[in-house]
Amino acid sequence: MLPSTTRSKDFIFFPDSMNTMANSFDLKEQIDPIEFPQAHGDTVYVHWMPYKDVMNATDKASPFKTYNGKCTFKGRYSLSPLELHGNGVIDMVKADISAVNILFKQHQFFSDTADFHLKKLLTRKV
Repeated sequence: MLPSTTRSKDFIFFPDSMNTMANSFDLKEQIDPIEFPQAHGDTVYVHWMPYKDVMNATDKASPFKTYNGKCTFKGRYSLSPLELHGNGVIDMVKADISAVNILFKQHQFFSDTADFHLKKLLTRKV
């Protein structure tokens, strides 16, 4: 069972999948038995493949708000019952990270290869 809720007015079912342009996509924060972060998106394209037990969610209007508003994620989530992966950009207050294969956990994320961009730091005038 996937720990997410997708709301839409138009679900299109195929023999092997489902597609929708969702009004909202919500992932509930969870630690046990599998870790998932909190995530919310508005205007999200969702492609669910039940026989592969994978749901892809791609932001279309604005980035996903994740980790309870501490950062945003622009890209595609791939959700399975065992883990949440992503391909995109994580935007935080002082930096952003771009990666093709990000593993998201409840309070942290991992990637073996990523581009890290430190944003300009404010300097105090003396």
